[in-house]
Amino acid sequence: MEELDPGMFTVAKYRRVGFAVACVLLAVVALTLIIPFWHSIAWGVALAILVHPIHKRINSRYGDQISAAITTILTLLFIVLPLLLIGLAVFGEINHVRDQITQEAASGGEVLSVNKAIDDIDAS
Repeated sequence: MEELDPGMFTVAKYRRVGFAVACVLLAVVALTLIIPFWHSIAWGVALAILVHPIHKRINSRYGDQISAAITTILTLLFIVLPLLLIGLAVFGEINHVRDQITQEAASGGEVLSVNKAIDDIDAS
């Protein structure tokens, strides 16, 4: 029978194995928490990549706090505001179409008809 090395089962070895197991478990828990937010994280990374060169240029002229405030305001004005306005326009159009469909259904007319849509386009 083989003899076991007395140093094979030392406390240090158990600590290393325990630390590795703890790290793997922590990584699994962290990924489980992050997965629902990966879309937001990806958008944040994309936005940071777009805005970082502007922030560096502003930061070279002004201090850290002022450049951060200016960068935030510019980001809101040039990226978020147009997206918000486009979203509001789409929402308004959807409401308009919904109102038209409701009126057509109430009057007993054809609600969704390709021929009616073509006739409406030709008439205008």
